[in-house]
Amino acid sequence: MASRDKFSPPAFKLPLIRRQRLIEAVCASIAGNTVSLIVAPTGSGKSALLVQAMEAWCAQGGEAAWYACDHFDAEAGRFLFMFEQAIADDRGIDSDNRSTIETLLSSSDPKGLADTIVARGRRLVVFIDNLHLCDSEETASALDMLIRESRGLLHVVIGARRTPRLTLGSLRLHGLVREFDAADLAFSGEEARHLIGNDCRADADVIERIIQRTEGWVAGLQLVRLLVLAGTSLRRLAEEFSGADQDVGQFLNEEVFRTLPPSLRRYLLHVAALDCISAELSEVVTGDPEAHRLFQEMQERNLFVMPLDRRGTQVRLHAMFRDFLAGQAMREDPALILRCLRRAALWHHGKGEWIEAIDYAFRAGDPALAAEWLERRAPDLLTRRGETARFLNCADRLAGLEGERPGIIFWRIWATLFSGDYDRAGILIDEHDEALRRYDPGGHQLGLLRFMIAFFAHHHADALALGPQWLDSDPDGTAFDRAAVLIGMALCHRTQLDMASALKCWDLARQELARAPTAYGLAWIATLSAHLMLVQGRPLAAAREIEAMLAGHPPTDLMRSTAELVLAAAYYECGHIDQARLLIRRSLHTIAQHGSIDVALCGWRVAARLAVLDHGAAAALDLLRGVELLSIRRFGTAALHRVHLLRAELILDLDPEVRRGLQAGDAIDGVGALAEPDTPETAEWHRLLNAKRHLVSGHPRRAIADILPVLAAARTGGRLRLWVQAACVKAAAHQADGETTFALRTLMEAIEQAGALGLRQAIIEQKAVLRPLAAALALHWRPAQGGLAPAAAALVEHLTGTAPALVEAADDDEALADDLAAAVQLSRKEYRVLVMVSQGLTNVQIMERLFVSLSAVKWHLSNIFDKLGARSRTAAVARARALGLLE
Repeated sequence: MASRDKFSPPAFKLPLIRRQRLIEAVCASIAGNTVSLIVAPTGSGKSALLVQAMEAWCAQGGEAAWYACDHFDAEAGRFLFMFEQAIADDRGIDSDNRSTIETLLSSSDPKGLADTIVARGRRLVVFIDNLHLCDSEETASALDMLIRESRGLLHVVIGARRTPRLTLGSLRLHGLVREFDAADLAFSGEEARHLIGNDCRADADVIERIIQRTEGWVAGLQLVRLLVLAGTSLRRLAEEFSGADQDVGQFLNEEVFRTLPPSLRRYLLHVAALDCISAELSEVVTGDPEAHRLFQEMQERNLFVMPLDRRGTQVRLHAMFRDFLAGQAMREDPALILRCLRRAALWHHGKGEWIEAIDYAFRAGDPALAAEWLERRAPDLLTRRGETARFLNCADRLAGLEGERPGIIFWRIWATLFSGDYDRAGILIDEHDEALRRYDPGGHQLGLLRFMIAFFAHHHADALALGPQWLDSDPDGTAFDRAAVLIGMALCHRTQLDMASALKCWDLARQELARAPTAYGLAWIATLSAHLMLVQGRPLAAAREIEAMLAGHPPTDLMRSTAELVLAAAYYECGHIDQARLLIRRSLHTIAQHGSIDVALCGWRVAARLAVLDHGAAAALDLLRGVELLSIRRFGTAALHRVHLLRAELILDLDPEVRRGLQAGDAIDGVGALAEPDTPETAEWHRLLNAKRHLVSGHPRRAIADILPVLAAARTGGRLRLWVQAACVKAAAHQADGETTFALRTLMEAIEQAGALGLRQAIIEQKAVLRPLAAALALHWRPAQGGLAPAAAALVEHLTGTAPALVEAADDDEALADDLAAAVQLSRKEYRVLVMVSQGLTNVQIMERLFVSLSAVKWHLSNIFDKLGARSRTAAVARARALGLLE
């Protein structure tokens, strides 16, 4: 390399794509760090990025120098001499007066050069390209000292194919080193489109496939660009372009492969076909005792290696480099790849990594062995490891062999069921009836599978017919399977509004699991039991059920998230909003993995109600719209109908002003036109919403006519939450029809029932519907309060909080207390907070009793402190007692 070329940025033949995100990131690193490392394989765009970052830095007024390394710079003295040459020109170091500098360099002392940089007193940035060419112990030590002794006035931006030997220990500890790797340099879709050409008119999916094939590798994308300019179809390149392409192969051969030692080339050809490379596996595949060393050398040279863990014990090769190596292997030894794949298959099988073993066996040209392993390991893969998607992928690849191995067909149907494609599972079991009968001549396993398909596909009548038949066919079957069928039957009975039969099946399921308890089984029965308790209107019992299970038998992560969604619904219903919010945030993202539509609806309903409280009704409706597609994909069209009911319910419970602001009139009118209910339970829910629709539309008598059968059936069937909701609608309808006495009688009965059961939100959600009753309730509530339980009284207080003047007017017996509070201008709410503070209640307890937020309690306390001239709760109570406000 000519001396002048070493100190000037290279000129590129093709215009550079300006990669603003990376340029800004490098400049930010220069401004805030001491070292910026850009380490990536050849063709990743390192030099281009260095050039652009240098231009940008200089444009901002910074000083910068360029130094391009070569093999001759591996000796420390020469490296430091060249480094000094790079920074000498026009930068305050006189290149003609060299006596002192030359003396320092001749002894390879980097401190002298560092002192010279410090003496200048200005920060300097040096861009060092291709440091890997001279990365010896000598140069690394010299550069380490140069950086360390420059006292922060030198910043180096290093481009290299592999991580330099620099130690940089203290700088790393202080966060003064920023690293950019191949993943950072990979082109995004937008950058790839710009590089290939805006006139290519390519669809986004075509560009995405190009990105996937090249993994954003700049050199590969440049070749794509040239081929497109030469007339090759981009869509064809998206399907065919790979490391086996002649131009790509020539580049990788000349720039990478040919420069490697023979032992490393042989090693790469052996491991080319592996998806995940480790030192142990590579020794088995290559048969080379030097495999461990070669594995490390491959990483040190950064031969298109992508780490799969933080320690670098498992890596993979870049897709295009793998394609290139596979082509090389085929030319040198056509059977090499198949031998290596078979060795890998046997190694993974010995490790118990069944899916990897099956995949390698199939790719090694032995589908019979792959099918044998898949059939043998299917129960473990699906029922213990939960690897449904990977099992289905293998089964699909072996579909041609299914006729010979009916066990694969059987477990493929189970996997299809587990993945949520219930209709497809039903089709498969009918298509392969003959093969399945050969697999299970007694029909017991097939009977269980048919029941589960009917249950998950919401064919409840079929499930209720198949379940008893299966239970009678094998009374001594496994406890878990029998419990699963009984739980399914319980849920089916519930959808048919037969709570007595549901509870009977539930008790039998508990007895079965008691015979052979497992953590998963106990978690499952506790979670679904809690859900049944919610339907019954017993949220406190539901919460206790799950809390006890989580404390005594912690389940797997997925089962825990299922339980937490139901627990969130119980907490929400009891009014423990913060606890419900925490659980929803933690577990809602797993909702697509749950097999039960009831659990999913629990999660979506609570999430939507919390969204109303936290962000407003519009956010809640957006959330429910967002889950529509997921509900269909995971649970079928029946789930979409339920999501629509959730949305209609939320809209009908809003204040009229909010509904008008959302322009939700069409949604209200559409309640009557919702899809035909698929179960009696859904039909009952639909009838409740229709009654609300009549009520808010000004037709109270129609509302009463619709709600009366719901009330009667809900009370008889023990579905008390629904009964409380229906009673609120009936009370509001009576009030709208001028029958205040009937309205109050109905509402007070609902409030007392809700208070006793802990159904706080069932009442609070009806606040907008019940608002016209607030004044009458306020007048009625004081005489009745003596006979009300505290929880019911708190609900009345919450509902009448919309008419504070009327409440105060009705409080003749507390007139004296009000007068005393007025002396220091305490509001009625502040006085109540003060009384609770004097009783020793915490802020959280006050929040729960007043049905306000924690921040509201703190705000009231702050006002009390100001008005009483106190700085603590104790001082406030003492001051209030001195003034006669408290006894």
